[in-house]
Amino acid sequence: MLRIFILAASSFWAANAFATVTVVLAVDGTDAIQLAGRSDLSIPNYVGPPSWALTRHSYVLPTFRLETYPDLVAAGARELFTFEATGCVHFVNGDGCPDKGYGPDGSGTEIADIDSFGGVSGYVGPAGSLVGVFLMPLNPALDTPPSTLAFTPSELGTDFLELHLDLRQIFFIGDGRTSSGVVQRFYAPSGPSQLWLGVADAFGFLGAPGAFEDNDGSYVVSVTNSVPESGTLSFVFFGMITVCLARYCRLMEWRVRS
Repeated sequence: MLRIFILAASSFWAANAFATVTVVLAVDGTDAIQLAGRSDLSIPNYVGPPSWALTRHSYVLPTFRLETYPDLVAAGARELFTFEATGCVHFVNGDGCPDKGYGPDGSGTEIADIDSFGGVSGYVGPAGSLVGVFLMPLNPALDTPPSTLAFTPSELGTDFLELHLDLRQIFFIGDGRTSSGVVQRFYAPSGPSQLWLGVADAFGFLGAPGAFEDNDGSYVVSVTNSVPESGTLSFVFFGMITVCLARYCRLMEWRVRS
């Protein structure tokens, strides 16, 4: 009975001893999700034409801004993430926030259909929304892009309760809640990975990624992930030793009896 109790206790703690870690980020309207992990690409130090890896306008306005890299959060294998996002991003020429623009859920009527970029998938879903992507800590430039997830009413929609993501798949985050206010759960892929947060943009939200220079505003994002507490691995190791000892004791009992 003692052996059974120790095994049960170690299994319980190994499965349930988790700590939550929360970081707060400002995701700007110029944070191009397609630039996640792209250490090979340097953003030109001028605004306007010509286009580079990302498409740009053929003209320049005083309100234009340089594209920026998306925000990075460390992620472990199959870790659980939840989000809480507020704020405003305006996607049309001239500053618009906070009076104009979209919230983290993006447009309630316009659907973006943006192409893949290097090894990162495309994006199909509410235009202008907060999005994310999980990557290995490697440049995805030469990878084959995975299938594009569709966050449209006829496909995944935006009212899902949880998502289990694959590497390099751009996914809708929005404000982190369903339309009824339920917190949505996002699970990282297996293996070491990184979580990148940004926005997906294109001219008319269609086709080749780009047109970030006329975006203004930002989404304020609280990112919470569940990670094992420091004692959890000790309990797992202790449980493994206990299993070995229990098996050894049973073997010795069999030898004595025989």
